[in-house]
Amino acid sequence: MRSWIILIAIALLALPACDESDEADNGEETQQEETEEGDDDGDEAEEGDEDGDEEAAAEPEPVEGRIAISLELDEEQQEAAEELVNGFRGSRFDHDQIDGKNALFFLDMAAENDNNYVVAGALHAMSQVFQPAHLLRDDDEDRLAVDEDYVTVVAAHLNSDNDQVLSNAIRASRSVLRDEEVGYDAVLPRLLEMATGPRPEVAYEVVEILTAVHDGAENEEVIAAYVEVLNDSEPHIMSRALFRLRHISRVEDAADELWDPVLAATEHDDPGVRGRAIELLARLPGWGFSIDEERAQVVGERAVEMFEDENPFVRSRAAGATASVDYVEAVPHLLELIDDHQRNTYDLEGWTQLDGRSGRLHHDGSAWSRVSDAALRALSQMRFDDRDMRFEYDSPSFGSDEEMEEQLSEQADRARAWFEENQAGIEEGFASQ
Repeated sequence: MRSWIILIAIALLALPACDESDEADNGEETQQEETEEGDDDGDEAEEGDEDGDEEAAAEPEPVEGRIAISLELDEEQQEAAEELVNGFRGSRFDHDQIDGKNALFFLDMAAENDNNYVVAGALHAMSQVFQPAHLLRDDDEDRLAVDEDYVTVVAAHLNSDNDQVLSNAIRASRSVLRDEEVGYDAVLPRLLEMATGPRPEVAYEVVEILTAVHDGAENEEVIAAYVEVLNDSEPHIMSRALFRLRHISRVEDAADELWDPVLAATEHDDPGVRGRAIELLARLPGWGFSIDEERAQVVGERAVEMFEDENPFVRSRAAGATASVDYVEAVPHLLELIDDHQRNTYDLEGWTQLDGRSGRLHHDGSAWSRVSDAALRALSQMRFDDRDMRFEYDSPSFGSDEEMEEQLSEQADRARAWFEENQAGIEEGFASQ
């Protein structure tokens, strides 16, 4: 009997020690999670020091992949997730595995797994199966809504020192930027820092997704980052930035900030940058009744100057720019390009992607990849006061190079005949510009 009493007493004395041990372990997990989430200003660490707990203040051993989220898989789900992990090979999960039924498993892997290959693969899968809630259909079973757990995991991995993990975390950030409900405060500051940071391979990835912000060109911080990129970056980053800015919501709202760097980029040494710069510049004056006519005139004049550029991609994009601002004075000059069947594609190479592969940025000047196609298309998009004056372009159908050029030549003859018929009215339009 006495021995039982002694054992019970020993157990009771040991309880506080067990509690202290649990608290210390939890403290290490919390501090690690704060580190992975990238608390740059260290406020939370300083608050921990104020408690006076010297053990809690000590630097914990890193625990790869341990990120605090509310998701808890049950036993059956854990087994299913482990089966996915055990079958994982290469750098991505199989296409047929990336669907809504596995979404939570990928989220759990990205938060808990200590294998960078698995984490990178899980982040890639997450970017495919999670979408902002407002973009999901009610009957969508293949995707889940972005939530706080998704944001927490992605934000943490934006500080990864593994390039594959970082690359996929950046891409997974796109859904966070687009989400109007969850908000992007947890990821945007880090993305902006990387967009203008010292690593060009990282900046390229970020420039690719920053324009996804749901408030578009109204976001002054995002526009400021792109301005910095356009003022001082490698050509492939500038070209990608110009392309992405053309697709940001209401880019004309940021015309005052973007005008000077984009106009300057039309004189860049790289033809990909020049061509995409004149294309974006043509978006900045706006359109319709709210168009900035003074800027539209500058665009038209600069574009016509670029018809003389040695690179066919540049000439093609300049042709399209004149139509974007309805620069009618360009019509006679466009007629000088309609017999130019030179291919207008351009590949910008000689740089390295974040995943280590050689980079190649493809540029295509028009739908059928010919200068003549771009010029004819621009003529057809030019708007006149008299709608009956518009040129109707019958775009070529598929065929060999010889057949394609024959069709384009036929359209060029039609364009010349159209101009002769409408020359007086077209030249009358010059006076109104």
